[in-house]
Amino acid sequence: MTNVRDSDRSYPRIRFNGYSDAWQKRKLGNLGSTFTGLSGKTKDDFGHGAGRFITYMNVCSNPITKIEGTEAIEIDNKQHQIKKGDVFFTTSSETPEDVGMSSVWTFNTPNIYLNSFTFGYRPNVKFDLNYLAFMLRSPSIRKNFMLLAQGVSRFNISKTKAMDIEVPVPEVEEQKMIGEVLVSINNLITVNQRKVEKYQALKKALLQRMFVSGDSDIPQIRFNGYSEAWQKRDLKEMGKIYTGNTPPTANESNWSTSQSGHIWVTPTDIDKLTIHQSFKHLTDVGWSKSRNVPAYSVLITCIASIGKNTINTVPVAFNQQINAIIPVQHDSFFILAVMTRETNRLKSIAGQTATAMINKSTFEKFNIIVPSLMEQTQIGTFFQSINNLITVNQRKVETYKELKKALLQQMFV
Repeated sequence: MTNVRDSDRSYPRIRFNGYSDAWQKRKLGNLGSTFTGLSGKTKDDFGHGAGRFITYMNVCSNPITKIEGTEAIEIDNKQHQIKKGDVFFTTSSETPEDVGMSSVWTFNTPNIYLNSFTFGYRPNVKFDLNYLAFMLRSPSIRKNFMLLAQGVSRFNISKTKAMDIEVPVPEVEEQKMIGEVLVSINNLITVNQRKVEKYQALKKALLQRMFVSGDSDIPQIRFNGYSEAWQKRDLKEMGKIYTGNTPPTANESNWSTSQSGHIWVTPTDIDKLTIHQSFKHLTDVGWSKSRNVPAYSVLITCIASIGKNTINTVPVAFNQQINAIIPVQHDSFFILAVMTRETNRLKSIAGQTATAMINKSTFEKFNIIVPSLMEQTQIGTFFQSINNLITVNQRKVETYKELKKALLQQMFV
């Protein structure tokens, strides 16, 4: 790929070698025609039959329509049947960002119909379908669709005005190369997202079977070499319990712009702490060092958002929505895992209101059932390995999404 002229809108910023001609821009209406989705149907017509219809969410969520995102309906020859290469656009949404979202159908499958909350578009010129799918989702084209969105509480788009939008039409061979790159990145996102979901499902299942529940004192699954019964312990028996506090935010001297102060943690940071990104820093001016907790403490949200948790990899200070457990003769990662399992019980104690909270006294008396330190450590290490696999694959998903975003901005005009 090479960088090309940035000032000329007929040329993309990033381009494959061997291509230098300006891209044509043509109105969608001059490149194809529209058709409607299902009409004259009631809810009794859905959920059965040998036909299939493409759902609204399938269109909205996927630049390339997923065949598994179709649902049953009776065959009806009075309706428009979908053909390979058709494009679907959402006509209505609660936000302008979701109006005119496009999806391309790439299958040769009979008796497929389109839902009534979208409209179809059938090109009469040759497009590479992968190129078409991602070009219509590129920022410059999405901006034009959002400008057409009309409404207040719900936004709609006119088919007629949508057909006036101009789109770039390079040579088909160049389209094909662009499409191949973007579909491969999209596939990498999907593959790694499935890995995240697989490890999350594994973790959820093992959290239920590797810890004690109900009146039992022996878990269903256990590492070899352990047979002793587990013991009930209050959290205050597991270590020191610290509560958070926020110095006055209006006093700028409390807050550091450098990396020298304490890392400051709020509930929104909890999910990121094991990655250790750079957060806001706090000076010693308005903060008692006695409230600064060491690395490998367990942080748990106890006000409003109950039960979010993590282990900090560096010393941190935190706000009043968080309680910390500094383990003493107990394993941090075991406590993290068992508290993840007990999130719903913690929430039930706090209540379901927007102001729900667990005060320090209640938190200290919250009980869990634990094995010996040696077994705790083995369980904690095991769950940390699963957490690491989730994190690694989630990072890959985020990296590929950022790459896709950048290419969508720079590979189209």
